[in-house]
Amino acid sequence: MTAASENLSTPSNITRAAQWLADRKGDQFGAVIPVLKQRFGLTSVQAAEACTLAKSFKICRRAFS
Repeated sequence: MTAASENLSTPSNITRAAQWLADRKGDQFGAVIPVLKQRFGLTSVQAAEACTLAKSFKICRRAFS
């Protein structure tokens, strides 16, 4: 694996994407997967994982707010 490909597949990129998405309170996205792929350099599977993680972040934030 090259350094560039390692950066694309690190869990921290998925986590950062999920945090970014969870912080978008009222924003509307037509298709969030392409946005996450472009903005964070994720694959489709990783972007979907970030969406799932973002949902759990939102639930946790509501519980502790």
